[in-house]
Amino acid sequence: MMKFKILLFVLMHSFLSIGQTQNIQKSDSNVKIYSYKNKALFTSNKDKKEIWWFFFKVDWDERTIQSVEFVFEEGGKFPDLSNVNKLFKITDIDEFIILSPHKIKVRGQRGYRQRGWFDFATPGVKIPAIPARKYFFKGDTLTGKNKNLKFVLDKDLTTRYQEQKRV
Repeated sequence: MMKFKILLFVLMHSFLSIGQTQNIQKSDSNVKIYSYKNKALFTSNKDKKEIWWFFFKVDWDERTIQSVEFVFEEGGKFPDLSNVNKLFKITDIDEFIILSPHKIKVRGQRGYRQRGWFDFATPGVKIPAIPARKYFFKGDTLTGKNKNLKFVLDKDLTTRYQEQKRV
């Protein structure tokens, strides 16, 4: 009888965890754009007052994440957010895995030396290692591992992206 209870518990837990992992997307749109728009000025190393904006695009179908940041001066020109496809065009695409219903992980890359063909004497160029990154979802917010910044789901940019993708 005890084995049956344990087996039943394990099966129920596995079914519930699969359902929760699929519900991490939790809306009709499979591409979400999270933003952090800082309106406060901060002083950089060059004594310039700057404003910092940061965006994440999470694609749940392809399980990819992209990020782009903008730093501009106080009286400067705002970045053009009208064409969302163009906004993320030049950024790197990272693949992620779903760890739990509220957590994803972008795998890191090992560093290595890139040498010329048949060149064993020179040390070559060192490609730096990139550590793994974890992101947490809580409601409509996205936070990183250190939880320094909270990125809020930007519904306006997400709907604009969906409209531009349909056209």
